[in-house]
This record gives sequence, structure tokens and C-alpha cells, in this order.
Amino acid sequence: MRQHGFIRVGVACPRLHLGNPQANAAETITILGQAEREGASVALFPELGLTGYTCGDLFRQDALLGKAEEALGEIAKATECIFHGLAVVGLPVQAGGKLFNVAAAGAGGQFLEHPAAQ
Repeated sequence: MRQHGFIRVGVACPRLHLGNPQANAAETITILGQAEREGASVALFPELGLTGYTCGDLFRQDALLGKAEEALGEIAKATECIFHGLAVVGLPVQAGGKLFNVAAAGAGGQFLEHPAAQ
């Protein structure tokens, strides 16, 4: 496919564990392995897929935000050894005193960081 200028994009909807970023990261990593076996170059995951969408006030708690960042780190490691494409996952991120619903894009063991967040 790539020799003809095309790539395979996988869109995934993993089983969600509300408020449990580590379990959601494990589900995501499992699917990344499947995406690799099926030849995907890009794997897209749901909005707020690392925490769940309906966490309400929990989004403002450092514990959930910290666990979401840790889970993103686990997925970053998976893009280094399990899935060799671009992974896009959703999570809440706090930057500059504000809370954002972001899509993090990463490959090769790291996720991109927006220059304004530095």
C-alpha cells in the first residue's frame, strides 16, 4: 500500500474503564499491537479515551491528571516497541492553569508537545 502512496489508518474504540487511565492504557496498548499486525500506519483512539468522558469534577483533580500522564507514558513506550506508527490518544491536560481536552500524537517512544505548553 505504501509503495502506491497510501497508508492504512485504524480507528479504535477500546473497552473503557471510567477514571482508570492505567486500565485504559492497557486496552490501548493491546489494540496498538493489533494495529501493528494489521499494517496500520496511524491508530486513532477516542476523545478522552485515557480517562473516560464523564469524569465531571474528577478532571480537576491532580490525581486523575497525573495518572493520565503516566498512562500516556506507557503508551509512548508502546510506540517504541509494539506499534511503529503514529498513535493519537485523547486525555485531559492541565497547562497554564487551564484544563484542556487534547488529542496527543506520538510515535517512536514520545508524544509531541505543543510549543505554547512549554
